[in-house]
Amino acid sequence: MIRINKEPRRAASIDLERAIEPLASYICATDQPRAVLNQVYTALFNEVTQLNRAARMQVASFVRTPRK
Repeated sequence: MIRINKEPRRAASIDLERAIEPLASYICATDQPRAVLNQVYTALFNEVTQLNRAARMQVASFVRTPRK
């Protein structure tokens, strides 16, 4: 029997720092940090939207249609 870990691994704060720190540094170093921050937020929102859409399509592909 293969044991499956059902508890998702939580992101450690160090993992978040590695992802956020370079992005924050980039945003703060630009001439227009507010505009760049809005672009980053929009890109992140679009990425999450696409991920959710793909997940819904994946789940829908597993759902069987009822037999008549």
